Amino acid sequence: AGGGAAGSNSGSGSGSGSGALPLLMSTDVGTGLPLAGSSSTVHTIKSGVAYSDGDGLIPLVSLGLMCSNQFGWADPDPSVDPSVDRTKATEGAEGGGARPWRNPLNPSSSKVVRKEYEHVPRSALEQARAGDIRGGPRAADHVDIMGNHEVISDLLHLAAGRSGNIEARTFSDIDNIAQRIAQAHREA
Repeated sequence: AGGGAAGSNSGSGSGSGSGALPLLMSTDVGTGLPLAGSSSTVHTIKSGVAYSDGDGLIPLVSLGLMCSNQFGWADPDPSVDPSVDRTKATEGAEGGGARPWRNPLNPSSSKVVRKEYEHVPRSALEQARAGDIRGGPRAADHVDIMGNHEVISDLLHLAAGRSGNIEARTFSDIDNIAQRIAQAHREA
């Protein structure tokens, strides 16, 4: 879920009184983000809260933007147009020679692998049988993801120095979103 709005104040509760500020609910969510390959936008608004892709608490843009190749840690140079050759060098490096440009968001050029996990929770019946209220071995909700068997396996591979076994995987439209944000930054 992402976004939010304040509730309305009808005069009841702790906010009533001579110095209280009225709280208003805004249902204006702008134009939204179009679906991949579509010009239409989709909004789900429940009780004044705008829902979007994410992990049930953090919006997709906050989760995946910095790991995209268009903008952030994985981008070799987020300040230039993607059509420009990114192999530029800077003068004055130690030893007097040129050195490749370094991303200030990832100065050591650490490898960035973005892997999304599909949320496949257990049914309520399965949870009751297991005596566990958590989502199960394939859950990918905000906190439940820590019990996801694939996440645990990936963390063990990473800790054992076998990060090559972790493959990038994307279900969302974060690459298109990141491309639009990077374009807006270049135009600003």
